[in-house]
Amino acid sequence: MKKAVIPTIFLVVAVALCVSVVFCPTTTSSAAASDKVPFVFDETDAVVLFDGKSAAVYFRNYPDVNYEYEFTFKNAAGETFPYPTKNQYAVPVEGEYETVTVTVKRKADETYDNFEKVLSETSVNSTVSPVQIPAGQKITYDGNEHSYKNVTFYKGSDKVSPVNAGQYLAEITCDAPFKIVFTIEKAAVTATCRNMSYRYGETPVGSAETLIIGRVSDADVTNIKNNVTVTLPYDENPLVPGSYDIIVKYGGEPSDNYVVNAKNATLTVLKGVLTGFTFEDESVLYDGKAHSIAVRYDEETWSGVGISYSVDSVSDAGKYEITATVKKELYEDLLLTATLLIKTTSIESNDLADFVSISDSKNGFDPTLNLSLTKTENAVIIDEAAKVLKSDEKQKEAVKAIYKITALSGGSETELADEVCTINIKADGISSSDGVRVFVYRNGVLTEKEYTFDNGTFTINGSPVDLYVFAGKSAVAVDNRAVVLNAVLVGIAVIIVLLIIIEAFSKSGKDKKRRRKKHSRWA
Repeated sequence: MKKAVIPTIFLVVAVALCVSVVFCPTTTSSAAASDKVPFVFDETDAVVLFDGKSAAVYFRNYPDVNYEYEFTFKNAAGETFPYPTKNQYAVPVEGEYETVTVTVKRKADETYDNFEKVLSETSVNSTVSPVQIPAGQKITYDGNEHSYKNVTFYKGSDKVSPVNAGQYLAEITCDAPFKIVFTIEKAAVTATCRNMSYRYGETPVGSAETLIIGRVSDADVTNIKNNVTVTLPYDENPLVPGSYDIIVKYGGEPSDNYVVNAKNATLTVLKGVLTGFTFEDESVLYDGKAHSIAVRYDEETWSGVGISYSVDSVSDAGKYEITATVKKELYEDLLLTATLLIKTTSIESNDLADFVSISDSKNGFDPTLNLSLTKTENAVIIDEAAKVLKSDEKQKEAVKAIYKITALSGGSETELADEVCTINIKADGISSSDGVRVFVYRNGVLTEKEYTFDNGTFTINGSPVDLYVFAGKSAVAVDNRAVVLNAVLVGIAVIIVLLIIIEAFSKSGKDKKRRRKKHSRWA
């Protein structure tokens, strides 16, 4: 008996838990939906007009603007064609239909749950096409007269043409005419002006023009503008850079057709601009002293200006990009850039084969230049040189090479100054000065220059813009063809003479033999 007690206790507890789960209430998140109010909809308020080809739903009282609709058309074969739309008017694909069913929907908001109502199926009930009334059966005042085909508007019992804001009754002409609510709401109009801006230190230009934003009549616009005042934030002292309100006020009488909202604009005062400051490139010849360049300006006009430089001063030869920063309170910083060039009196190429160096310059050179000695071809120079070069039977003088000195700055060729300097040229292929003459060519004239030669280098006084012409002598080659020809002719002559002599001796021997034969015969 004792062993059965414990299992029995567990069984009782389990049954109790199951009962508590089934019968005890629980709290879920779906309970929050009960906090919203059910949306009230009067189905008898809606009127569906259907002519077999198009349909519309109208509301006798003021409708909810957030309605959405789904028109479901059915033809004689029982086929249905849904037509969802946010408008109260629907025209499906071309065809004939027997009935239409309208579903009215409204999305949930902070107050109401989702709403959906299916109106009763409607058969063709009119021979008049439904009117294309604006969504919600309301529009906003714009100063224009509004009219729709098959609609008559009433204000009370009087027929009217709806222009002004207010509520109207609109009678829909059809087989069974009925009236609905039609509303023209007040227009929301904004009276403001354009935002303005100018720079500190300058005189403001332009005026604060009044702007009317909203669709109203021209007469309304004029009336509103006449009652708008615009106040700019100027006073005796100039405004410092910053943003300020342009005050816009409307003082007109309330209107039945529109509500005017005055909106301030913004005046922005930008920082001033520093003008009249110059920072120009300068170049000097290296002298071992410190050099700098300075910003120039009218100190009386621009008092309180502070200037700092990226490079204060330099003494070594080189090309220096210097930035000057000009500062003044209430003004934008002004950045200026200029180049300080400290020239060197000598410069040389990096090519060890065709090497050139220039020294003793009075104008100086940009140390960053890339100097080179370039071999060139020039038929005019060669023809001109032929007039002054000398040749004889043993030696011939001719142009060995023509060189041009070029300088590149940033990859582009730049001109060197035309001045007399010391030019040192070590030309590839000309290792000796024996028989070498050096000429310079400029403006069509070839002029011989004196030079000194040391360890393969020709030193000449000349200009970097000249062309340098090197001429040298070489032994005249002997034409052996004539000698060989003469030897051959002499040999042939000798052979011919020998043949003649041999022939003569041969003939003399034969004559002697004949004479001996004759003598023996006579004997």
